[in-house]
Amino acid sequence: MKSKPANTVNILGLTYTVERVPYILRDEYRIGQLDPEKQEIKILDSLSEELAAQTLLHEVIHGILKQLKFFDEDNDEKLVQGLALGMYDCLKDEPSVIFNLTHKRRKSMNKKQTSPQVASKASKILSNDHAGKNTKSVAGSALSQTRASGKSKK
Repeated sequence: MKSKPANTVNILGLTYTVERVPYILRDEYRIGQLDPEKQEIKILDSLSEELAAQTLLHEVIHGILKQLKFFDEDNDEKLVQGLALGMYDCLKDEPSVIFNLTHKRRKSMNKKQTSPQVASKASKILSNDHAGKNTKSVAGSALSQTRASGKSKK
């Protein structure tokens, strides 16, 4: 069985590669493994999608605890598994809730729009060879906040 393509996940500023693998080499049977030195998370390929997601959360929680130097808690498998199952249960029915929450906020943050008159002046400034670097920077910023008109020049 061929492994699925790798993904990545960010754990407190460190990027971990996440990979589904046919087996995990360890002394005891494991369905997931976090390797902080290699910044890798391996998930057993034979797991159902639900169990693979729970296992990924389990390994991510290990990564968070290691990063925060909560070594006693990191060794508490009941705690880690409880947190992983709680997070999975919270997000399984609405996995996009975090994206939706933050995306709506980002969309509403910048309500400023440059008027067509100011956009026209900004365009003229950008094409003026005598305009200074700072002036052109401000003009470019104004143009970046212009709402698309839908008209195309021919």
